Amino acid sequence: MTRHIDLLAVFFQMWGALALVAGTAILVLAVGALAIVTSAERAALGPDVAAGLTAGFFFVFAAAALAWGGIHLWTGFSIRGHKAWARLVGLALAVLNLFFLPVGTALAVYTFWVLLSNESRRLFEPGAAGTSQ
Repeated sequence: MTRHIDLLAVFFQMWGALALVAGTAILVLAVGALAIVTSAERAALGPDVAAGLTAGFFFVFAAAALAWGGIHLWTGFSIRGHKAWARLVGLALAVLNLFFLPVGTALAVYTFWVLLSNESRRLFEPGAAGTSQ
């Protein structure tokens, strides 16, 4: 089961890295929308308001994607270290990943299968051999 735990950790890290890339791309779009708002050649009020709203939404989505990716990366490294809290955070993230069809759902199902097995539970107990708390 340790191979499955290590593979799950890699999947969490890859999912987190993808979210970080998406968050960075959205952040670049937000900066572009902000550049439209602050440009010297402003035309009418309409484009400024729309660009301002777009920039605001993009900044919110970028922050959420960057946080989502960071949490997945952190959890992936901690799952590989067999930390007890990482199992619980991984299961909580799996519940949320169910809604990200199809890859997030597949990751969630695999997470449930790996982390809810009795052997995995024993590996993540605080006194288990090979556990680094």
